[in-house]
Amino acid sequence: MRDVEKYVDNLFKGYKKTEEIEELHREILTNLEARIKDNMDRGLDYNSAYDEAIKNIKNVDIFIDGNKEIYTNRFKKKLSEIAMIYILLGWIITIPLRLNITLIKINTIFTIGAIFIGLIYLYMSSKKDDEYLDSTTVVNSNKLKRLKKYTWIIWSIFIILQTFSHIGIYFGSNIWFSTQIRIDGPYEFAILIVNFILPLLSIIIPLFISKAYNLLNKYEVN
Repeated sequence: MRDVEKYVDNLFKGYKKTEEIEELHREILTNLEARIKDNMDRGLDYNSAYDEAIKNIKNVDIFIDGNKEIYTNRFKKKLSEIAMIYILLGWIITIPLRLNITLIKINTIFTIGAIFIGLIYLYMSSKKDDEYLDSTTVVNSNKLKRLKKYTWIIWSIFIILQTFSHIGIYFGSNIWFSTQIRIDGPYEFAILIVNFILPLLSIIIPLFISKAYNLLNKYEVN
């Protein structure tokens, strides 16, 4: 005789045992046991009653709070498009900033990134069949929302630390000894400004994650 409790345990395999999960586990188990009993009361043997009860419950993803079933490849295609736009903007911004070898390397990284993401986008755009476009997966919006929040916090801390670090490197001795700040020419001034502004380009990371979170509803399976 097949064990319905073991079946339900397998449905929840991989989920952390929170109060919400335990309550949902008990609810589904009770519901399945009641269905099996009703099916047997209608004259089915246990195995047939069991099969009839579980046939519409193959996973519990959609019952978990915050879980959304989305069109996977449509979502990924849109994300690749957004990533390409952000990287191209970074590439364009860094073109006039190629003032030394470090800045040239940064611009080159954006160039390679734009090419790589562009190829991914072109590949995904070439896939037109319904099976590919209609494939789905489950994403937990609550986890993505927390990731968005923490990414913005980490980015803010990074920018603050970078700003104070550059202030210390360029002006620390002047501030400490109360001496006049001196900048030798427009090139040194340009390098100074670029070093303060360049870390701000990392904003594309929290922007990208925020955009991913905002797109969940658009690509949710109705």
